[in-house]
Amino acid sequence: MHQLLMSRVLLLAITACFVTACTNNKKTEDATAPSPLPTTISNWTAGIVHDSTRIPPATFAIVQDVRTARHDDHDRIVFEFSGSDIPGFHIEYVDEPVRECGSGKAVYLPGDGWLMIKFLSARMHKNGNSTVSQRDLEPNHPNLLRLTTVCDFENYVTWIASVASPNKFQVLTLKNPPRLVVDIKN
Repeated sequence: MHQLLMSRVLLLAITACFVTACTNNKKTEDATAPSPLPTTISNWTAGIVHDSTRIPPATFAIVQDVRTARHDDHDRIVFEFSGSDIPGFHIEYVDEPVRECGSGKAVYLPGDGWLMIKFLSARMHKNGNSTVSQRDLEPNHPNLLRLTTVCDFENYVTWIASVASPNKFQVLTLKNPPRLVVDIKN
């Protein structure tokens, strides 16, 4: 009796796995399906987060939107891209002065920390027009004081998150549409 019950449980588990696998495959093919849960690229760190494996060959990603949000224990930055994936990226705290990439002009920012978020093989313009409505944000969040772009040149896009304190951050990705999320602890 016990062996028969175990066989039935095993059969139900296999069936559930098969149904789940088929359902998940169907959702990834359907562009109208709801966005899946985030994929964690890095857990909370104050170090360097780098991924150059995402650089699309002979092309570039376009930054479509940049927005921020306040949460109880962290401030969030979301970069949204056109296409099917996010580009490569390099994220780390940098020293002052922060400089614009084309002119070398110093950009003075408030706070005690500057988190550089650099996209590799990306642009924020198309046909001579900016694809992002605001390139300098002052969100007035607990830690995130200012978010400004310092580079959109030769397929590199760089943003600086000026923070009150250089606390740990984490990096996540989302799909449908592709987004890179940077959370900074308060």
